[in-house]
Amino acid sequence: MVTDQEVRESAAQTQPGPQVGIRPFPYPYRAALAICNDLDNLRSFAEMKAVHDVLNGRGSTPCGPGLGMEVGDSLHFFTVHPQQDDTLAYFQGLSNILADHAPALREGLQAGLLDILHTWGNYSQKGGFLRQQAVWATEEMQKYGLRLTVWTNHGDRHNFQRLGRDDSLGDVREVSSVRGDRSEVLEYHADLARAIGIRYLWIKELTPVMGQERFLNWQDWLDKGSDLGRIFMRGVLRQPPELKPKPLQIANHLIRPRRLRDGSRMYEMLRYGSFSRDGGAQLPELLSLRFLRRLVDVGGACLLYMHLGKDRPSPEVPFSRESYNALERLAEWARAGDIWVTTASRLCRYVELRQRLKLQTLRRESGLLITGEFDGVFDFPDPEVEGLTIYLPDYAALSPEAAPRLRLGGEEKELVRNPADAHGRASWTVPLDPVPYPWE
Repeated sequence: MVTDQEVRESAAQTQPGPQVGIRPFPYPYRAALAICNDLDNLRSFAEMKAVHDVLNGRGSTPCGPGLGMEVGDSLHFFTVHPQQDDTLAYFQGLSNILADHAPALREGLQAGLLDILHTWGNYSQKGGFLRQQAVWATEEMQKYGLRLTVWTNHGDRHNFQRLGRDDSLGDVREVSSVRGDRSEVLEYHADLARAIGIRYLWIKELTPVMGQERFLNWQDWLDKGSDLGRIFMRGVLRQPPELKPKPLQIANHLIRPRRLRDGSRMYEMLRYGSFSRDGGAQLPELLSLRFLRRLVDVGGACLLYMHLGKDRPSPEVPFSRESYNALERLAEWARAGDIWVTTASRLCRYVELRQRLKLQTLRRESGLLITGEFDGVFDFPDPEVEGLTIYLPDYAALSPEAAPRLRLGGEEKELVRNPADAHGRASWTVPLDPVPYPWE
């Protein structure tokens, strides 16, 4: 709460403070990566747990010691193929009857480990999605006070629940007949997705560029396998003459605002990778030393497109020796403070802070006050600021007793002082607790 003294100070304030900037990533990291996994081919909770025992756990696994990283995963609520047991789901089939492993999945949701909704379910080959299923899932989420912020589209054209795609109906409220009659779309659900917190949406776009949220350079165009020229021309040719925004890949944003067909807005996400090289067997290539160095050198943010259920040695042994070594290398770079390995939701949220939060400082008798406002008007609340790291140019002149204060929307946030980073710059951070691993 704002005190009377602070109100008087604010009224009398005439001297602005020093310029303040947002550090590209939380201290001490120079780049960021989220393994953005689609759960396809994970047939049971035991198989998902085996994957995360290696990635997130710290105990002994068939692949080696758990790596203790902060890696999230995705979730289906329903599956149209329960008899094939081909995809893990929260409910049994297309019903609202809980699966036996639902409590364990709920633990993952509560911990923030399961932070991606890979659409409401798997309807490939058969279809069968209806809004009522999304209602059941929404009620279950609200019953336990759960939130999800990331949505990734899934599957073939039978998955009418997909968002933002011309061949799907998830964000279409109604359709018109040739006579002009209008009717409701039974598969519409975008309002329910927003109700549980969805704000970051992956439609279908991938990029070959190593590291987003930065300007492209000549190396990005000349890298082996780069198809930026084709992407650019496709994007330009698709646009009408009066609209010439850069294609998502050329702009190289990790997220950017997009208006859906029901008039609402979300952030569209850009993932890095290839549709043909997204299984666990490709991890040595995807997480090569060259890739990690490049990501750090350019200071990039990366949502790595993966299907870790593919190409496993066995359900009990989720990674080959070569793939485990690649993951171990990533964990070492994370421990060294080079790459922030985190969940997709946390990375997208931090990038949103970079894009939208405008900070200013005021000098007062009581010390330095940092305030801020969010640019833009969206269909969801402003993001949380935990993890936000701030550069102040005259930081060295500040004593611990004169620590700055951060106030956003009338609420004051704790700031923790950091040592100088790899660039010799010091900073302050809003504390961010690590994502716990609930299945160990």
